Amino acid sequence: MERKENPKKDKWYEPWLLELTGPPWRGPIPVELGECPYGQLVWDDQHTAEALRSVFDYVTSEVDTVRDWFIRKRHVAYSWGKRLRLVAITAMAAAGVIPLLTEVWPSVRPIGASLAVALAGFCFLLDRQFDLSNGVARHTKTILALTEELLNFKADWEAERLSLSSGKSDALTFLRKAKATLNNTLEHVQAEASEWLATRQATMKDMEERLAVLEGRLGAGN
Repeated sequence: MERKENPKKDKWYEPWLLELTGPPWRGPIPVELGECPYGQLVWDDQHTAEALRSVFDYVTSEVDTVRDWFIRKRHVAYSWGKRLRLVAITAMAAAGVIPLLTEVWPSVRPIGASLAVALAGFCFLLDRQFDLSNGVARHTKTILALTEELLNFKADWEAERLSLSSGKSDALTFLRKAKATLNNTLEHVQAEASEWLATRQATMKDMEERLAVLEGRLGAGN
């Protein structure tokens, strides 16, 4: 008699962790496109359709890989940013209510309002430092641009299939469109990286200026 194995049960923290981090990622970071896995293609009359299909599969796979990477990054930034904003809003609301509560219950200390404001400021600082809210907007723009590239290329492929069926295929034109799609994908990644770097440098500069002001005040106090 065969022994049946019990199905694997998810651990208690896995659904919560999945909500924060998104699905597990196993692809490369889209710094550069992968090498074409099809090797040298044959372009005679009998193999042109197969070669074009290989090019189509390669380009769509690469664009999908890059887009999925940004989708996961957006999910992480959105999840953490939403939680930090919720905590900050709650803390600011508590800071406004605590002074009123001190009039009703003398046991409530006014210092709680200051702590609540500090907590809200800390949450906003974390959001800015880790580029969460800005990252969501930036990733969304890149995802939409990559989706447009993918849809346009798939439309070009369907037009090429129609040309193949009628015997009027223009393989060179389709290859140029495939190259343009890959180049545009890399340009979108480069634009995303440049915008992230500019935001990061501005954040670090602002923090350095604030720390310098704080050090000056502490030095004046001593």
